[in-house]
Amino acid sequence: MDVLRPVSLVLLLALNGQALAQETGCIDGEITAKLPPPGFFDGDYALIGRAPDGGAAYHGRARIETDGCAMTLRRRIVDRERVATGGWKLLDHPQGAAVLEFREAEDGTILNCLFDADLGNYPRLTCMRTAIGVAHSEPGLEALFPTASWPDTAPGKRYD
Repeated sequence: MDVLRPVSLVLLLALNGQALAQETGCIDGEITAKLPPPGFFDGDYALIGRAPDGGAAYHGRARIETDGCAMTLRRRIVDRERVATGGWKLLDHPQGAAVLEFREAEDGTILNCLFDADLGNYPRLTCMRTAIGVAHSEPGLEALFPTASWPDTAPGKRYD
């Protein structure tokens, strides 16, 4: 029994370190009560954006899907699909602000998104787009507008 105690302590510390190292996921604590569950964001979106450093404007479609606390953002711009994963990230801020953070494994793009609800109580996301390890002169911007209330015959209503 005495041998198990140090092993358990080491395992607990290792697992706790892994949890602390996670940059995205569900947030524990008081701020959780102020945030909608990840599933609130599930659905199809129209998107408009501008690439970092004064780059070109673009538009496309997006879909957000959740599995527990993990979120997947699929964006289709022209005919290219980009997939990013993420979830809630607590910022180092005195009031405990949180953003939805998505990261693309393919090119290291990070989207930090603020959210609000539109008049139909659908989520609307406004995101700052940057690349890991790049000193941008200005970030890219992206806005996602829900299409759930659009008529079924509207072009671009669904991601697929």
